[in-house]
Amino acid sequence: MAADGTAILALRSTAKGALSTVVTALKGPTTTPKDHVDHVVTEWGATARLRGQSDGFRAYQIISVANPAFRGELAEAAKAAGLLTQPQVDALKQGIYAAVKAAPEEIREAVANLALEKGALTNDQHTEIIVDLLTPKIPGLVVK
Repeated sequence: MAADGTAILALRSTAKGALSTVVTALKGPTTTPKDHVDHVVTEWGATARLRGQSDGFRAYQIISVANPAFRGELAEAAKAAGLLTQPQVDALKQGIYAAVKAAPEEIREAVANLALEKGALTNDQHTEIIVDLLTPKIPGLVVK
């Protein structure tokens, strides 16, 4: 209601463990029109300001805060719908590894496993993330 207020839509990136809440299309009516949302926030981050932006910009921003395991398939679907370019799809996919690696330790393994299952991580990337989780964090210790 504030004249200079910001409308934030906050949501979990997944439901029931392995279903993305960020989807390419909604089924049924919506309670919040796209033009009434300034930012979407998930546990993976916040979008840039969305209000008044193109559908392609909105798609890129929202996919960038989706669970990393689903970003590749969401990006491909957005490209097929004419919303994203190949370089944008590539950029979203290239950010998956870093996002999983930066995930909180308590969820990192589960996210890495789901991302591997979805083909969003390579076996080598998955192994590196898991080994890093299992390696004791001792100051000054160098593991070779």
